[in-house]
Amino acid sequence: MGAGRHCVLEGFGAIDEYITQWHEGTGFVYDVTPPGPLNKASSRWWLTEKSAGVTELEVVFSYELRFGLFGRVMHGLIMRKKLEHSLPEALQVLKNKVESEHQVKAAA
Repeated sequence: MGAGRHCVLEGFGAIDEYITQWHEGTGFVYDVTPPGPLNKASSRWWLTEKSAGVTELEVVFSYELRFGLFGRVMHGLIMRKKLEHSLPEALQVLKNKVESEHQVKAAA
C-alpha cells in the first residue's frame, strides 16, 4: 500500500501510479495521476484460478473525463485510441513474460 512509480509514456506524457489496495495473492488497485483529459483514473488487476495451472487476469481501467466539452473531444480524437492500443499491448507483454518464465522453470 502506498508504493508508487513515475512513468514516462510515449504519446501520453508523465504519470504517477500509487497502490491504493493490495490483496495478497489475488490482486491490487492503483490510482493514476490525471493524464490529459482523464481524471480520477484507477486500474484494478485481479487473478482468478480457473483450473490447475490456468489463471485468468482481469484488468479494469476506469476514469472520469475532465475539461468539459474540450476533454470529451480530446478523449474521442486521441486518448481513447491510445488506450485501446496501449492497454492490450501491455497485457501481451506481461503474458509473454509470465509464459517465458514458466517455460524456464519447467525446463530446469
